[in-house]
Amino acid sequence: MTKYFFTNYKNLLKNSEDWLMNRVLAYAEKLEFTKYTSTLAEAWRLSISGLSDSLISAANHYSNVIPELHPDDKYVDDPISEFGVIEAQKHRQRGITLGMFLGLMKYYKESYFDLIEVSIPDETTKKYYKNFTQRCFDRIEIAYCIKWTSMSGDNLLNELQDSNRKMTNEKNKYLTIFESSYSPIILLDENLMILNLNQAATELFTNLEVAGSIYYNESSSDASFKKLNKQILKFLKSKPNETNFETHLTTNKGDLLFEVKLKRMQDVSKKFCGTVIMLDDITERRNAEEELNKQYSMLNTLLKNLQIGVYMIEAPSGKPLLANEASFNLLGRGILPEAHSSTITKVYDLYKTGTNIPYPNEDLPLVVAMNGISKHVDDIDVLKPDGTRTTLEVFGSPIRDQKGKIWASLVSFQDITERKNAEDALKEREKRLHQLNADKDRFISILGHDLKNPFNNILGFSEILNDEISSLNKDEILDMAKNINKSAKVVNNLLEDILMWARTQQGRISFNPHELNLTEICKNVHEVLEASAYAKGIAIYCTNEDPINVFADKDMIKTVVLNLVSNAIKFTNSGGEININAKQTDSDVIISVSDNGIGMEKEVLSKLFDISEVLTTKGTAGETGTGIGLLLCKEFVEKHGGKIWVESEVGKGSQFKFTLPVSVA
Repeated sequence: MTKYFFTNYKNLLKNSEDWLMNRVLAYAEKLEFTKYTSTLAEAWRLSISGLSDSLISAANHYSNVIPELHPDDKYVDDPISEFGVIEAQKHRQRGITLGMFLGLMKYYKESYFDLIEVSIPDETTKKYYKNFTQRCFDRIEIAYCIKWTSMSGDNLLNELQDSNRKMTNEKNKYLTIFESSYSPIILLDENLMILNLNQAATELFTNLEVAGSIYYNESSSDASFKKLNKQILKFLKSKPNETNFETHLTTNKGDLLFEVKLKRMQDVSKKFCGTVIMLDDITERRNAEEELNKQYSMLNTLLKNLQIGVYMIEAPSGKPLLANEASFNLLGRGILPEAHSSTITKVYDLYKTGTNIPYPNEDLPLVVAMNGISKHVDDIDVLKPDGTRTTLEVFGSPIRDQKGKIWASLVSFQDITERKNAEDALKEREKRLHQLNADKDRFISILGHDLKNPFNNILGFSEILNDEISSLNKDEILDMAKNINKSAKVVNNLLEDILMWARTQQGRISFNPHELNLTEICKNVHEVLEASAYAKGIAIYCTNEDPINVFADKDMIKTVVLNLVSNAIKFTNSGGEININAKQTDSDVIISVSDNGIGMEKEVLSKLFDISEVLTTKGTAGETGTGIGLLLCKEFVEKHGGKIWVESEVGKGSQFKFTLPVSVA
């Protein structure tokens, strides 16, 4: 036969271990060998494994030829028979007779023949495999007999006694393990009668207290287990090899709750048929669970009724653990699977209060608390799925176990939107009060200083005229009349500015923006102020020839330009010039009024548009003013959504600029 021929033989044996085990076990059960054999399947599997290894070794040793028998063969030393010699010694020590052992071996061989019969279709190959297997078993059986009969009666007796002592020790070892188990264990026969109880079960269900009392006294008490019989019968009628359930049992310690595990005895020989009952007293555990459930229920009730949000994450994973109903309402979302310590800001749309800047994840109290640091903030906005936005005050705290290890992070938070709005309103009122106080101070200053001087002039000159008019000549009377007229105009202009300012603060000036030609406004201002400029020897230029259209209120813009040009005239020396210019950009129109006058220092520039600062700088010809005109300019420009500013340098002049929206036409 070829090498490949026996390779198939060896593979067949290697891959058929379970089949052979079940086959020989079937023969053993049928012919009642099992009452003297092992009850566990593993023992049968090992015997098959040993036999198959011997046959495979034979195929390798004899180079694929049939190992025929010869009168000079030493079978005990045959490597093929090694397994048989060892097995013969083991079974002889256990008191098994040679005839019984050889009889069972015949059915082992029959099982291998059956395997060949059902697996090999070719008759020639089948016959050769059977012949090879037959000769191998012959050599193994001859080795059995030689080894079995090689010992004297005394040696055989000593061996048997030694084996019995070992078996007794093995039995006692397993019995000790059985009795020492903390869990109660009960063995029932097929009639549901108690075969044995271990010490833990004995103490619970009998009056005996010594370990092994049931085993050695053959006493039993199945009264405590009658209530299990129905469930055991149901189990035995089902297919599973094991099941478990919970039930109360009456014990010497009272009525206790047990987790009951039922398992069929693992006996393939069917000598010991019955059920193993393992009991686990779960009374205290269940009571603790019920108490914990009560506390948990109370905690749930508390969390549910809390008006503040509570949210907890695991440390260090950052996985969400808990969120109460209030947190769902405040965040607009419950626990989301994609939320963890590094994604909370994104998942829940958290922002810095009043901005669209995402709140930094690492600054969240929930995340900071994972590092053992408590934190409080009141500047978190949450954007809910419905589009509403809520401001939250958040308190974050680490949660530690008994050893001080941080295992979670907990935050509580509440809606402070109304409070924030109230605070903002209060700040706005404070700002407004500050503004009103500044207005009051400015008006007091005007009344106490700017109005006082021109009124004194009017009173002084009028008193002179009243008392001395008969002694004055015509030129003197004319000169005084001019001074009175000049002072009256100053007072009139001043009162007009004050009235205009008051009307703007009260919202009584109408705002009617429409398309305007800015060039025409500049020309109109030039015409109005040309005489004043001419009197000081100052030239005014409108540098825009092409029309520039803006979207603005005509009266307000005219007032702005008039004020700026008037100020330019006031602070420009004789021989100077003033330029009015407009430049259109993509977004707006920039209007500038520039002069080459005396200019301003930086400290003055920062105060020009501040109501709280009183500036009464005199012009180059001694002109006076209140500064209200510039405040009006600021009000009117900002009314249009524009801004106003000034650029100036001492001795080089000033340039006032403001922006207006481009015409929508």
